[in-house]
Amino acid sequence: MKNTLFQRIKNNNFFIIAEIGNNHGGNILKAKKLIIEAKKAGADAVKFQFINPENLVSTNENKRIKQLKKICLNFKQFELLNKFCKKKKIEFFSSIFDINYINKFSKIQNIYKVASGDNNYYELIKKISLIKKPTIISTGLLNNLQLKDLKRIIFKNWKKNFIKKNICLMHCVSSYPCPKESLNISFISKLKKDIFITGYSDHSIGIDACIYAYSLGANIIEKHFTLTEDKKKSFRDHKLSATPLELKKLIKKLNEINLMKGNGNKKIEKNETLEILKSRRSLHTKRKIKKSEVLTKNNVFFIRPGGGIPPSTKNYLGKKVKHDLEKNQLVQLSDFNK
Repeated sequence: MKNTLFQRIKNNNFFIIAEIGNNHGGNILKAKKLIIEAKKAGADAVKFQFINPENLVSTNENKRIKQLKKICLNFKQFELLNKFCKKKKIEFFSSIFDINYINKFSKIQNIYKVASGDNNYYELIKKISLIKKPTIISTGLLNNLQLKDLKRIIFKNWKKNFIKKNICLMHCVSSYPCPKESLNISFISKLKKDIFITGYSDHSIGIDACIYAYSLGANIIEKHFTLTEDKKKSFRDHKLSATPLELKKLIKKLNEINLMKGNGNKKIEKNETLEILKSRRSLHTKRKIKKSEVLTKNNVFFIRPGGGIPPSTKNYLGKKVKHDLEKNQLVQLSDFNK
């Protein structure tokens, strides 16, 4: 198992999280099926949500608590899912919505996730920091001032060297589903300027937003994930989730972007060398030039093909030619006295 988030993303430049969340509906067999499909699609990790309803929602919200209890898995079930993920060679972790379970989950997961709803729950963040494991924090529901405050808390609780390799801030808009005009994906470019690893947690329909986010610098992509047969279910997460086929397409697209990205260094590419002679200009004669005649703008000019004296060459004017030159002849340095 790789130790840092940085190591996890180094080879492919991206780390894909299939956010299963509660799309298993409280059924551990379905959870396992989702893990299998996420692995087949090419995801690097699956993420669940651990919820203890009474420690998340007011007891006055009886209806909501009953709904959550129907879809929640308990800690023992998460232990089984972690073992299952190890067999399938895919990373397991969970967002933990109960502060009392932070330490307990350290035995079964190597990544922690702070959901947008808890990115101002500083006591929970501090408790996670004591575990000293890679942590991903979503930035939904924050404005710029609140985001600065979150960064202050991060620097207060983790050391700078640890942050650089292990803390990911994920751009996120907490709307389910999020309309395209509200995605604000360009913010990723600003987030990229920080020392944090940059990610994107998507709540839009389709995979396009994830592709754009990666092209703008997001290294960790989190996309809700569901089974094809559950896509049309009324529960909000199914609507905005990727099916196995969609997740596979997303990963294929990200790999294509990797090919197109290159290393960022400007150089003449191998396949460009074939175009140099055809596309570059070089010095040619406009007419016949006799021996000892001086080169001027009236008797030479720059036209294709290349391969001779390029237009960037200076001080060729006023040079005397050593011998006769024919019309449209390529002029070489050896044709005149330097």
